[in-house]
Amino acid sequence: MGTRGMRIVALVLLLIAVPAAVLLYVLALRLTGALPESDLARLAELARTLPRPLVGVTRGTLNFVAPAMARAETKGAAEPRPW
Repeated sequence: MGTRGMRIVALVLLLIAVPAAVLLYVLALRLTGALPESDLARLAELARTLPRPLVGVTRGTLNFVAPAMARAETKGAAEPRPW
């Protein structure tokens, strides 16, 4: 395999590794509960500024990372949760 072939393989591996690392990071946040409520609120605030197609993905991710906080915010609240 020549230099060009090795570069293509490296690029493919990078394109696989980055999304895999993001998924593992989100899963680790969920398992450890390491994201403070204040950070979640800030992320929800920032999510509102994203383009519309990304808002649903962001809300789903926030609900996955901290489902208990999302449920606690809506319990008895007059307004829906921020994300």
